[in-house]
Amino acid sequence: MATTMQTQINVTTDALDTREIRAIELADGWHNVTNCELVQFAVGEAHSPISPTKLYPALRYKNEFNKLVRTPIAKVLSFSDEPQSRS
Repeated sequence: MATTMQTQINVTTDALDTREIRAIELADGWHNVTNCELVQFAVGEAHSPISPTKLYPALRYKNEFNKLVRTPIAKVLSFSDEPQSRS
């Protein structure tokens, strides 16, 4: 007969609302952002209405050049609630 073991652990969470994100770190360094929000990026065949075959969690924001950008969450290395200098 199998036995089950339980262990109690303490978990600390640090939550940041996407509206508070002012910079994200990508592979090429820090990028200051505005109007950041969490979205599901859909990939599907081009017909109307679009029928996505896959959804990817992504951040949609305006970058330093005021361009609308969508970045998959998997590509983000870290977040900051303060603007960062490019390094």
